[in-house]
Amino acid sequence: MNLLGVVNPPEDYSLGYDLLGPVERQYTVLSDWNDMAIVVPEFKAEFTLQSLGIGGPDVTTKTDAPIDNAESLLESRRPQLVAVMKDMTKFGK
Repeated sequence: MNLLGVVNPPEDYSLGYDLLGPVERQYTVLSDWNDMAIVVPEFKAEFTLQSLGIGGPDVTTKTDAPIDNAESLLESRRPQLVAVMKDMTKFGK
């Protein structure tokens, strides 16, 4: 966005990283009006965003294959998931 002339800090409009910067991604967040997903090397967790709260998650491989140990994978990434969910609240105003 800096190359397009945006002067606001990235935190104002994104949870992402500068694609041309030195920071290596630990995870990727994908979102639209109805769903949000976090993709990490081990799995993809998709959450349905509803007006009555957040449902889910649906945990699969990156190619949507079922995962047997979904609960333990989610637990291993709990701090990261909580941080992402907290960051997402700023876009729900």
